[in-house]
Amino acid sequence: MNNLTSVRTFENIKQFGQKGRELWYARDLADALGYESFEQLFAELRVAVDECEAGGVDARNNIIKIKREKQVADTMSKVEDFVLSRLACYLIVKNHDPLNEVSNLANSYFAVMSRKQELTKEKFDALEAKKRLMLRPEVVKSNKRLVSAAVRAWGLGSSKELDRLIQELVVDEKIKSQYKFKYNEFHNAGYKGLYEGWREDDLHKAMGLVGKQEVLDHMCSAGLAANMLKAQRTTARLRKIDKPMRDGQEVVNGIHESVGTYVRKLITRVGGTEPRFMPVMEDACTSE
Repeated sequence: MNNLTSVRTFENIKQFGQKGRELWYARDLADALGYESFEQLFAELRVAVDECEAGGVDARNNIIKIKREKQVADTMSKVEDFVLSRLACYLIVKNHDPLNEVSNLANSYFAVMSRKQELTKEKFDALEAKKRLMLRPEVVKSNKRLVSAAVRAWGLGSSKELDRLIQELVVDEKIKSQYKFKYNEFHNAGYKGLYEGWREDDLHKAMGLVGKQEVLDHMCSAGLAANMLKAQRTTARLRKIDKPMRDGQEVVNGIHESVGTYVRKLITRVGGTEPRFMPVMEDACTSE
């Protein structure tokens, strides 16, 4: 078997699972490696499981026991099988007969493919980091404009003094004390809409953050973009209010929550991941 034939063999038995994930069936791999019986693969399977665990990788995500329809002789029968990830295949063929030509070719094939996936992930991670760095300060700017529009809609304070406070990003104790603006309630109203009832504390806990870690600092680029869109659309709505309202706080909070809900439903309608299920980024990306 030459190298080209080997590549074609392992490409031909490759399957695709959910979200386009590549996978192989253990029985098909055993046939391609020239095993006389499926059971002969069990020893390598056990070693692969041990190596996954030793490397801190959950073997259950890479080697999954199933039952599937397969032609045996002239009939279709349900047989026991295993779904294997690329990593699992690599670990299996790595521990196969080192003097076997097919095994060596398979080893090269899965090793090269695994490295290609690593490089693709590295490129994705680098691009994601750039997008987060670009979006994080823009979210801050959008939130400053949002608070400014909300306070004006409620009819609090002079715009000149308010602008000074907003530019300094003082949106907590000074605004609460001088303008009696319940910032936390307004802030959480938007989160409740975008994250289907979750307040910031709920989101902080769900993301596995501790202490003073900021939720925005650990959001992926899609999460930051969703929050920026929420802030921008809410600001546009609030700026249409041309006079103070008797129930300004309640109305302003309601608008913020409704826009958050709109953005969440828009994301899911176009096939995106709902904000509360978006990945959490381990590395912090601050606005500074």
